[in-house]
Amino acid sequence: MANARTFDSIVAARTRAASEIMNNPELLTTYERRGGKRADLAKIVEHGQRAERLHQMQSEMQAAGGAATTTVLTEFLALQREQTQVMAAVRAVVNDLREAGAPVEVVQGLTKILVNEARVVLRPVEDEGEEEGGSEDGGEGEGEGKRPRRRAVRSQSQEAVRAEIQKDAGALLQLTAAHPALAERQVDHERLETLYANAQGLSGRLATRVVRKAEAQGATKAVRNAAAAQRRIWGSSYGLLTLAAQDDVRIRQLLADTTSKR
Repeated sequence: MANARTFDSIVAARTRAASEIMNNPELLTTYERRGGKRADLAKIVEHGQRAERLHQMQSEMQAAGGAATTTVLTEFLALQREQTQVMAAVRAVVNDLREAGAPVEVVQGLTKILVNEARVVLRPVEDEGEEEGGSEDGGEGEGEGKRPRRRAVRSQSQEAVRAEIQKDAGALLQLTAAHPALAERQVDHERLETLYANAQGLSGRLATRVVRKAEAQGATKAVRNAAAAQRRIWGSSYGLLTLAAQDDVRIRQLLADTTSKR
């Protein structure tokens, strides 16, 4: 018998077979005469129909999640492009202000904003140095003696980048002393407000994508559980069904598609 792990043609065939036998008085009598119970068939149908409903929900959720991912990616890339253009202008403004003898605090404020302060995370990396405890004659096996180490790297997750863009836009909005110089480089107050608002709005879309992905994963697990429940009942009833199939060709035909052809 097939070890079905999700809703498939085997699960559907078992649901149809059990439903037909259960609802046909003659076939049900034949099955019961061999020791079967109507309740066995009812459970097979119940679990199979639940697996099918959940499978349909899963497909819908995956489609919704895919659409959400596409929307987020499009908006995220547009946000990054705008951030890149704005920061290029900020770098130019830093030089403009230095040459104009602007107050040092204004220059320092812009310089600080230019620093990438996306959250730092620790990730294990393989030590590229010499192996510890090894000898030149290869006394240690290849790759042995290397001690894993950890180093700080800047997170490149979409949420970390989005948060950094929002923070930078907010800081630029607060640094009003630099606004005239920024406006000369086509980065006016309105443009900064738009950048901030777009970064802030993307946060909700990222959360929606995470929720939809989690929902799809939950539906996948539920489908598998329903299919597994049907498989258990089917396995315990299959011997009686095959005996009943010896008595009625209709039952034999119904069982034909319920097992793997492997």
